Amino acid sequence: MGASASGAGVFTDSALRDLSRRVHGVRRRFGLNNAIGIHIEDLLTGEPLLGHNADRRYVPASGMKLPVMAACIHYLGPSFRFATDLLVDAPPTDAGVIEGPVTVVGSGDPSITRHDLEFVARSLAAYGITRIEGDLILDDSCFEPQETDRELVRRRLRFREPIQSGLGYMWNRVEIAGVPGNGNRPDIRDEGYGYYQLRNRMVLRNSARPYILVRRGRGRTATVEGRILRGGAERVARFTATEPALYFGHALRGKLAEQGVTTAGEPRRLQPDDTRPELLLYRHQSAPMSQVVEALGKYSNNWSSEQLFFALGGLRWGGPATAERGSRVIEEYLVGLGFRASEFRIADGSGLSRDNRLSARMLAAVVRDLYAQPDLRDDFLCSLAVSGVDGTLARRMWGSTTLGRVIAKTGSLSGVSSLSGVAFPAEPGGRPVGFSVITNGLRNQWAGDQVENEIAGQLVRWSGAAT
Repeated sequence: MGASASGAGVFTDSALRDLSRRVHGVRRRFGLNNAIGIHIEDLLTGEPLLGHNADRRYVPASGMKLPVMAACIHYLGPSFRFATDLLVDAPPTDAGVIEGPVTVVGSGDPSITRHDLEFVARSLAAYGITRIEGDLILDDSCFEPQETDRELVRRRLRFREPIQSGLGYMWNRVEIAGVPGNGNRPDIRDEGYGYYQLRNRMVLRNSARPYILVRRGRGRTATVEGRILRGGAERVARFTATEPALYFGHALRGKLAEQGVTTAGEPRRLQPDDTRPELLLYRHQSAPMSQVVEALGKYSNNWSSEQLFFALGGLRWGGPATAERGSRVIEEYLVGLGFRASEFRIADGSGLSRDNRLSARMLAAVVRDLYAQPDLRDDFLCSLAVSGVDGTLARRMWGSTTLGRVIAKTGSLSGVSSLSGVAFPAEPGGRPVGFSVITNGLRNQWAGDQVENEIAGQLVRWSGAAT
């Protein structure tokens, strides 16, 4: 589709010709033809304004996160919250002792951090809990277990990618920090609280370049090496937790101990012969979905996107959550926007897979779908990166004209780049336009970002005076 699309009647012919001159001028200057897909439309009417290979299927990179975000908001709602429940067989005694185990039931929450577990621990201590006599039983059965797939685990370890789990903590990355301390050797801050048995081989120095390195051993053992400076800052290392539920359990036990709540038993996975208790001791709830998806839109967190991809599949089609069920939900959403299933391919929720195939028109349609709904518009726009201000666009388009006027989702892989979102005109009275630009096959990654920046900048500067 060319620039003479049916925007006539809303925009003048001369305005559309000016848009075509601006956008195609950028494209030709970079020598792009088949390697780029472009779709631009009026967000208020949905009328297409310009297209180039708009229906051609490209690898979208993290542009794949856009339909994941949209499907989460569409099917679960912006107010949806993930729940993590702590269940017991009987109420605590008058002395604050839970005489049996505590079962922790996950729902795939992608947002639990150390601050959340600290709040849980403080809340239980404030409630008067002093001791747990049984084990911490970890129920992550809402997700199909990934750690049993040895090849997947090896691949995740090799590329330092976290593993999905029904109970996730700190993006399922073990965090180890070397701290100067007050002795002759640096101390270790272990956010896994013994999930790994650590051997401290770090040294303390007055000067030199600081560093930290964690070398895994057999099982859950590791050696921490490094150089930490007296009076300096801590140095942090992160690596994949191979058994995420146990990592969660050790961290929870550690946070409870810091609040004076002791645990006699051990963290362990739920077994087939375990019965789930009925009595709710405590429920932790995530922030609303409108805030959870910010990790995807602004910072493009791959693990969070995959976690939502899995969880959405399980919540929509029944558990356990799997990648196949997640794909099915995204397919359902895109078909609901008017596209045929044969026009796209969904391989994952993060965009890391090069088997994903989407078109520029599809990504622009996702933008329009959420923008067109007044009750979702603000939440959606607030979840995306803002040019020159925050997220993955903080260092892009920060000129005086474009600063804060492009709100979009970025995507980047080797040879792949994408930008999809909303451009707000600089001139008063202009109309916001939705757009998507995808490039595949560029050898220079900078060129992909630059062509997107320039096209988005032209949309901001385009007057587009409506009739």
